[in-house]
Amino acid sequence: MFQLREFDRCRILYQQYIKNFPSSSSAWLSFADLEKQLGDVDRARAIYTLAISMEDLDLPEVVWKGYIDFEVDEGEYENVRKVYETLVERSLGKARVWVSWALCELKMGGAEASRQVFTKAESAVRQGADVQEVMIMCTKRTRPSSEFNIAGHANGSLERIRNFAWYGRKSSGNSGEDAQASQETSQS
Repeated sequence: MFQLREFDRCRILYQQYIKNFPSSSSAWLSFADLEKQLGDVDRARAIYTLAISMEDLDLPEVVWKGYIDFEVDEGEYENVRKVYETLVERSLGKARVWVSWALCELKMGGAEASRQVFTKAESAVRQGADVQEVMIMCTKRTRPSSEFNIAGHANGSLERIRNFAWYGRKSSGNSGEDAQASQETSQS
């Protein structure tokens, strides 16, 4: 494909492919990759932006990851944060997205930024996010390790999330479930 130097024809083919198969994540990723290899970063970014706006992608998480990796590779950390903010909104605050964002911030060199993401996650819990999912994911990701050692703040947030979660379940009137949940969180 690249040896023929028929880049415009390749673009037309990809456009037709995406027009006919708009839910194909691999088509979107390949098209964006072509533009990146051609050095047209703005076009690649536009393709990723269009791809994440599609409602019925077959593997949307792969497209989101590709877009985030693309922005990280380009060194566009503010764009990475914007993509994560959009992803958090679209995923309705799924804990794995928050944790992925915190880990990404850490890899980009910002332990403080990573802590801020955990603080935002904690706020999301207070605003009605899935408390149990946040607790599970934070527990998995905040165990002390050499790769992810922001445990001081994360464990403090985790404790506040646990207390909030316990209080929320306690007030629901399901005392049997509350005791079990409290026991589960204390074992973590």
